[in-house]
Amino acid sequence: MDPPKKPPLVGHLSDRDRRRRAAETLYGSEMFMRSVGHPDPALVYDAEGDLFRFRDGRFAFSREWRTGHS
Repeated sequence: MDPPKKPPLVGHLSDRDRRRRAAETLYGSEMFMRSVGHPDPALVYDAEGDLFRFRDGRFAFSREWRTGHS
């Protein structure tokens, strides 16, 4: 089975860079939604780590996602 093809706009990026961009996009979107009063109820913002977690404590995403966050 062949691996999935990368979207054309980010096809030149490594998997790590694609994940980082996706995390930055999610982070920015969620921060905006919070600023206008419509946060995702499934997420909790951890200001100390500047990241988002699911309500059960699992890491969701951050502005700069790095391998090693749990």
